[in-house]
Amino acid sequence: MNQPLVIIALVRARPGHEQELLAAQKALVEETRKAPGCLRYELNVASDDSGRIAFIEQWVSPALWHKHMDSPYMQTFRETAGHLIGEFDLLQMEQVV
Repeated sequence: MNQPLVIIALVRARPGHEQELLAAQKALVEETRKAPGCLRYELNVASDDSGRIAFIEQWVSPALWHKHMDSPYMQTFRETAGHLIGEFDLLQMEQVV
């Protein structure tokens, strides 16, 4: 049996846009949690005041994650909030234990 896909997305807003990006990301969480195949979708902020944000996601399959990435709500997020992102790193992982 295949393990679910784990995604860790590390983000930092462009300076001065931290709260605006966080608000857009919070709205994204609500939509994404309804998506087929979404097992876990968390939004976390660094406690050290560094402005780092981490999404921790778990999906039934890579195909359903790709469907999420191609969804209308993700397209809207990219169009309305993508310019607020200063740094972005995406890790696709498999849970070991």
